[in-house]
Amino acid sequence: MTTLLDVFPAELLESIFSELSGEDKDCKALKACSLTCRAFLPYCRQYIFGSITITPPFSTGSLTIGPIRLFGQLIEGNPELAAYVRHLHLGLQIEDFLYDGLPDVLAQLTYLKSVFIWFCSGYTVLDWKHMPASFLPARSSLIRLILSPTIACLKLRNFINFPISILMQSTSLKELNIERLTIEDEIYTSSDQPSHRHATPVQLKSLILGKRANRVALQMLHTHITRLAARFSTLRI
Repeated sequence: MTTLLDVFPAELLESIFSELSGEDKDCKALKACSLTCRAFLPYCRQYIFGSITITPPFSTGSLTIGPIRLFGQLIEGNPELAAYVRHLHLGLQIEDFLYDGLPDVLAQLTYLKSVFIWFCSGYTVLDWKHMPASFLPARSSLIRLILSPTIACLKLRNFINFPISILMQSTSLKELNIERLTIEDEIYTSSDQPSHRHATPVQLKSLILGKRANRVALQMLHTHITRLAARFSTLRI
């Protein structure tokens, strides 16, 4: 049986869906195409699931399950979808750090290029160093995510006492955006983080400093200048 892939080369289909994705902000057309033909499914999915934003509401009183848990159920039932996710915007609340499935969900996202992690509980910041013991599995999974060798762009917001050693080990980073974040200037040796330090220095090309983050950059540049081999094309304060 002749299929569309026999008639149209893969490069042409890729070009068509790439153009379509640029004008299909809600992915309505891509979703319709994915239901039309099985051959279209992988082409559509890379755009439908290419960028995932998880923003919990400030109050979950009317919800029986939070967004991160819904995403976890989606990945658990369809593990092949994790390979399509390239950009992750992950907003976390207190209850999300108690989600037992979070480490497994994040571990499956192995092709990420950019990550934005923020604590979004009103105007509160989260103390990264002094988390309760029940939060530690989630914290460890976030560290592994940040240190993923595929991630080139990282944005962090609303954390205090964030260990600078994590940023110094993120040697694949090219862009770093920090806001409402203070850094703890020490090297962790706990089990949730590699104790060794990479020989390769961080090669940042872009550093963006938001509110309450200027002191962070000064610490990074002053204390770790020999390891932060940054030649900024963008420095925004």
